[in-house]
Amino acid sequence: MLLITFVLFSLYTVNVTLLSNGNLIGAIGFVLNYSVIFFAVHAIKDKTYFRRYTYIYSLGLLAASMVRFISFYVPEIGHFIESMTVVNTVKTMNDAVNTRFAGLDLDPNYFSLQVLIAISCLLVLFYVEGKMEKRSSALIISLATFGMLSFSKMFIITLVFLITLTIIFFFKQQMKTAVKLTSFVVIIGGIGLYYFYEQLYEIYWNRFFGAGITSDAITTGRVKNWGIFANEIVQNTKIFVFGAGFGTDLTSGVMAHTMYLSTPYYLGIFGVVFALLYIWQLYNALQKNIGVIGIGNFRFLAVTNLPLFIMLFANMVLDSFIMDYFPFHILLIMLALSMKKNEEFTLSAS
Repeated sequence: MLLITFVLFSLYTVNVTLLSNGNLIGAIGFVLNYSVIFFAVHAIKDKTYFRRYTYIYSLGLLAASMVRFISFYVPEIGHFIESMTVVNTVKTMNDAVNTRFAGLDLDPNYFSLQVLIAISCLLVLFYVEGKMEKRSSALIISLATFGMLSFSKMFIITLVFLITLTIIFFFKQQMKTAVKLTSFVVIIGGIGLYYFYEQLYEIYWNRFFGAGITSDAITTGRVKNWGIFANEIVQNTKIFVFGAGFGTDLTSGVMAHTMYLSTPYYLGIFGVVFALLYIWQLYNALQKNIGVIGIGNFRFLAVTNLPLFIMLFANMVLDSFIMDYFPFHILLIMLALSMKKNEEFTLSAS
């Protein structure tokens, strides 16, 4: 069944793009990205892969962040990186220009989303193992710091959402741990504000309110784009049902800046259904491979839901569904959802 849904999803995506005279290379690249998790699911044999993938992903993000941070002090590296990307800046109230940190990513918002996914997976790992290792704490603090330097409104809002969910979920399941986490957040947050309050306040105040307090200004023009895509979907029956495909006129110059409009625009209702069926079958196959019998009831307040909720929340203003790394996010989310608290089971370091 997994193979059938993958073939249907792939053929549909490519054919819709062909019929719309879109970008065939873009459609094939999109399908190939999603084929990676098809093969990855078959290679995963037990729960220890979640620990392995979480640390590899987090350390990779940290390494990329360190390279970019060092590049600010080594002109040769800095010029090389800047030649391949667009440098985003923000001004403070006294017109000082600050570079928005993006690691080695092309966009600060998508970099900060990856940071949030990594942090949420580390928190799930903490819950499953019942202990927070020093390297996990160091990774969370380091990644959160680099995320703050992105000066992303999405990052701040989603980070607050993540902290709130984490405390609520742990209070529901492990009250002592929740108290420790709350203390940890208060101490680290307090130290950060004590040393960097003035600079961060100016920058983030300007980011949120510098262009006014209209909905379009606060969302950095997203409301206008949402209207454009929503009108295209609703007013064009072909797009509503079958999608516009990749590389068509609207998507060549404008981004929806929300997964909940860009996905139906590209794929239509049928494409969204095929995509969800494919992901569901991936999840089923993964569960069987790691020895989980039956998916069971979905527990809304489970800590293992954190990566899923963060992805769904952040993508209200982002288009991750079409990004190269999004399939890996799906894999991490599926693995996190498969983790169950078991006092007799501890993930081995491998």
